[in-house]
Amino acid sequence: MKCPVCGHESDGKFCENCGSPLTQNNTQENAESTNSFNSFGQNPTPEQPSSDYNTENQNYGQNYNDGYNQSQNQNGTSYGQQFTNSQNSYGGQQFTNVPNGNKNSSNKTAIIITSVVGGIIVLLAVIIAVVACNIVPNIVDTVDKDIYKAIDDVSNHISKDFNDKTTVPTYDPDSVTSDIDDDADDDTDDDLIDNNSHVTYQESYDYEGWDITGVDYDYYYTYIYDSSKVIKEVTINIPEKINGKDVVEISSFSLYIPNVKVKVVIPKTVKVVDSFAFSFNDNIYEIQIADGVKVLESDAFTSMPNLKSITVPESVKEMEDCGLGIDVNDDYDSVPIKGFKMYCKKGSAAEKYAKENKLSYEIMK
Repeated sequence: MKCPVCGHESDGKFCENCGSPLTQNNTQENAESTNSFNSFGQNPTPEQPSSDYNTENQNYGQNYNDGYNQSQNQNGTSYGQQFTNSQNSYGGQQFTNVPNGNKNSSNKTAIIITSVVGGIIVLLAVIIAVVACNIVPNIVDTVDKDIYKAIDDVSNHISKDFNDKTTVPTYDPDSVTSDIDDDADDDTDDDLIDNNSHVTYQESYDYEGWDITGVDYDYYYTYIYDSSKVIKEVTINIPEKINGKDVVEISSFSLYIPNVKVKVVIPKTVKVVDSFAFSFNDNIYEIQIADGVKVLESDAFTSMPNLKSITVPESVKEMEDCGLGIDVNDDYDSVPIKGFKMYCKKGSAAEKYAKENKLSYEIMK
């Protein structure tokens, strides 16, 4: 081993010639052997002298190992970067530059953005709720006012039209008629009472003459229940004329007298029996229609279960669906009344009606 001072070849730890230690020389030889060539036949970076620098508060440190990893830390600056220099299996180098703190900054930014968006959504919801509370009641009030106004307009129109057409016949104290509603609260009383037949009537809207509207209940209740006799049957003769004017129409003849059989006679002056005039009446057991009556409207006699027979004159030209001999079951379906029989002329409208409704009938001579 050569002495680094005098150049003498010695085998020990100290130079035999000058006494200088041989350790430094041994280290230098090892370093030269290490830095000469690597396993790939490449000349690595020359050996750098080991020195300390204290310039601008900078520290440089180098760490070399078998994997050739180099770590450089720079103090006194704000770059915040890490460098890794490693030799891969192909003899090249890989560098990774990762800024410190970027991940934390991204998380904070995302939280801030989410908070701002959530606040905006809440603010919009509050604004919409306030606007809705102020606008919706106004809309409802406007709709209600329009509805009430429309109802009032229609009501006024109907009332005006009704009053124009309901002229009350002039009361004649010498006649047999009287006002049926003397104690009424209004001045539109238009039903009169015939003191002979005890039926109520008024001016017909569609024909020239009187329209029968019912019976005088006060009279019949007094006559039947205050009588000393037991009355089981009553005949009501609708007059041909009242106060010199023909009876031309029957619009209603509702009647309820418990435990009393009622017979009704319809005069020849009647032109039409209106729809539902006699319908759903259990008290009437017999109806006599005089020759001269023209029209029996639909459902005029529907559901009269105790009316078992009737004579329809040849003068009746229209009676389709008039309801004679027809009842209504619980499902509101039309069914023939058991035991009902119609008397009519051959070829008449009554015969046709009986055939169409499969009713029992008998042809009169």
